Amino acid sequence: MHCSLGRDRTGTLALLINGLCGVGQSDLFLDYELSFLSEVGSTGDSLTTPVMVGNNFATMYDEIQNYAPSGSFADACEAFMLSIGITQSEIDTIRSVLTEHK
Repeated sequence: MHCSLGRDRTGTLALLINGLCGVGQSDLFLDYELSFLSEVGSTGDSLTTPVMVGNNFATMYDEIQNYAPSGSFADACEAFMLSIGITQSEIDTIRSVLTEHK
């Protein structure tokens, strides 16, 4: 999956799917941050000026966590997805396909 620059929409979708599957906050941050390390992934004065996005990640993470303040980030991702019309069946399928069951 990707968008025109491979970040923003892509990073948000990856954050939600990985968060839904229980990936930890530090790994979510590192994955999101990687999309800004290429020349195309820069948002500075020119296409060759990289800008780190830690604040963007923290804001997005906190906004999603607000959907389940006392729950896990996975719970918050699920609540957010439900709020935008993704069904519980679809969420269960995402988790089933992308996680190992022991």
